[in-house]
Amino acid sequence: MPGFRGPHGGSFTPGEKVERPADKAVRRANLRRIGRLFRGYWGKLSVVTVLIVVASLLGVIPAFLLRDIISKAFKPLPHGHVTVDMTLLTALVLGMIAISVVGGVIGVIQSYMPAQLSGAEVDAIIAATPVYKAGISGLFKSFADLVDNDLLIAAPVVLAATGGTARHAMVVDDQLRPLFAFLRAHEGQVFLTTTRRELIDTGDPATPSERRDFAVVSGSVAAS
Repeated sequence: MPGFRGPHGGSFTPGEKVERPADKAVRRANLRRIGRLFRGYWGKLSVVTVLIVVASLLGVIPAFLLRDIISKAFKPLPHGHVTVDMTLLTALVLGMIAISVVGGVIGVIQSYMPAQLSGAEVDAIIAATPVYKAGISGLFKSFADLVDNDLLIAAPVVLAATGGTARHAMVVDDQLRPLFAFLRAHEGQVFLTTTRRELIDTGDPATPSERRDFAVVSGSVAAS
């Protein structure tokens, strides 16, 4: 399969110290570029975050309600007798029921929101991984293992990898392509690769010519 590779060689071993661009402006530009990826989703991500916080707080409240039922709704009397405050008991029990109902509704919403943030709303998915020991990274594989088998059906995917030399580009065909074929995604016939030296020399994996190549790749995937 054709691939886009930079002109530089280089080698990489896991024992080497990870380097990042020395120019702070380049690092800030990288952070801004990452932030722009989430630009259209900040509202929905905020809703998900609020739901998580609310669900966590609701999970704590029943314990306090149960404590009040035992200590306040039931009042011990002399000679082993107990008096029951039915008004308070009813209110506390209804509170526990209401929390269960609200928790169920929040659970349904939390299940619905990821579908709204899935690949169905994007033009294409860029799946990129560094190459370690002639294979994809463990973190990438761990993330892929958590992806639902039906989440990426027919979703356009651009495959990319970074490695010590251009020879590591074979990992894309050997490991990435079968993975996304199993997920029934629509991966393109071309892919992108870059090497460690290119990242260090430029602080940006894409030179102007590589940006044009990337536009061609993305366009071919979206059109196919």
